[in-house]
Amino acid sequence: MTLPTYQHVMLPVLQILGANTEMRVQVLIARIEDGFRLSEEDRQQLLPSGRQRTIVNRVQWCVTYMAQAGLIERPGRGVVRITERGREALAMRPEQIDVPFLMRYPEFEAFRQRSTGREGPDQATAAATPASDATPEEVLEATYRAIREATEQELLDRVLAAPPEFFEQLVVDLLIGMGYGGSNTGEAGRRVGRSRRGRAVRHGGIAAAARLPRQFGLHGDGGGTSQALEVRDQVSELARRHPVGELVGHDRGRHR
Repeated sequence: MTLPTYQHVMLPVLQILGANTEMRVQVLIARIEDGFRLSEEDRQQLLPSGRQRTIVNRVQWCVTYMAQAGLIERPGRGVVRITERGREALAMRPEQIDVPFLMRYPEFEAFRQRSTGREGPDQATAAATPASDATPEEVLEATYRAIREATEQELLDRVLAAPPEFFEQLVVDLLIGMGYGGSNTGEAGRRVGRSRRGRAVRHGGIAAAARLPRQFGLHGDGGGTSQALEVRDQVSELARRHPVGELVGHDRGRHR
């Protein structure tokens, strides 16, 4: 099943705490996992960063938000319990507890204003706007991933628009920077993929550069070689996607 969002677990968390005096957060997380009947795969799902389980992150942010609203409190490290305000909230029998619900409490509204930097007339609009179901950490990681992907695509577009000689030298420099093939002044630094007339066929350098790890004697024999082979595979994929022209300089039939 789809993992519940941090807002979807707010009411269940408060209900669990309402039936207990206090509880360790780790026990609370396990109760939520059982209550939503999460599979082992769902329970082990990680944030994109791989640093924390997603359900743990969402329950912890749920606890943080409700603590800021005064519905629960932390009497000790890793321990939470419901407050009188939290019991009053449960007595209302709400269908759900989410960020708009928490905005009725001045302490939480002040917390949101500090977090977002909103001041002045826009506060009412901010309070009425439904909050994202993603936790702040998930939003941050998604934003970072989107920026990185856009940057990677822009870099790829620039590389593909450059002359083949540039691309060949780029791969050579990359492999040398990873510790393979000697130095730029030696055989490793020599660009390949030129015709016998000294002209580089457009995009032919991509396929030529794809053979650089093999040319340098990298055959997956341990150490960091797999990284260089991965570069070769990625470059080969580019060559497959952009097959333009023939590698004149590597046509043995012309070099008898």
